[in-house]
Amino acid sequence: MISKKKSGAFAPTLPPGLEKLLGDYQQHCRKNCLREGSIELYEKECRWFLYNLADCGCADAAQITASRVVTACLMLTSKSYLSTMRTFLRYCADSGQTDRDYSYVIPPYKRPQPMPSVYSEDEIRQIEMAIDRGNPVGKRDYAIVLLATRIGLRLEDIRTISFDALDFERNIIHLIQEKTLTGLELPIVPELKAALLDYIQNSRPDIKGAVFRNSFPPYLKAA
Repeated sequence: MISKKKSGAFAPTLPPGLEKLLGDYQQHCRKNCLREGSIELYEKECRWFLYNLADCGCADAAQITASRVVTACLMLTSKSYLSTMRTFLRYCADSGQTDRDYSYVIPPYKRPQPMPSVYSEDEIRQIEMAIDRGNPVGKRDYAIVLLATRIGLRLEDIRTISFDALDFERNIIHLIQEKTLTGLELPIVPELKAALLDYIQNSRPDIKGAVFRNSFPPYLKAA
């Protein structure tokens, strides 16, 4: 049976046992501080997988078998679901809801990455050189741009970066990424180090909080 969600997207209705299993997995994801957007995506992908399992005669977690997992995976419309299914099946085993870890039967699959649109090295240099570093705003903006161009830091991570993340003695940036909530360690290359220290020592308002601030009151985080 297929149900229709409020958003207009179709989603399959599961047997009560599999619906409970999916709900337990969502709670597990929330306890591990995954973002709601990610949880919604995993719920959608796992729901179709469990629907395929139900179609194979599986009514609850105890009836999951290797052959049913393989058949359910073959019925999926997108191979991109496979990495989510592997993680889901590991959870089922770790939480004692299946008699073994059936993730081993799922073939490896790497999600294809879109080819990014990038600037050439000359264009990047032109952008950096166009910043007037003779004023406080320019010093700040130059350091921000180098964080992106030299070590590839995301804008949101730059905006929220704290002093605790900057280790100038070891020349390392260590932070928790805003998007993935995973740890990241990157080098502070010489040009970046010089730009950061120039901004912090000579231009940054003397206030607590994130490294990059507006250059005028009330000194909010730099957008």
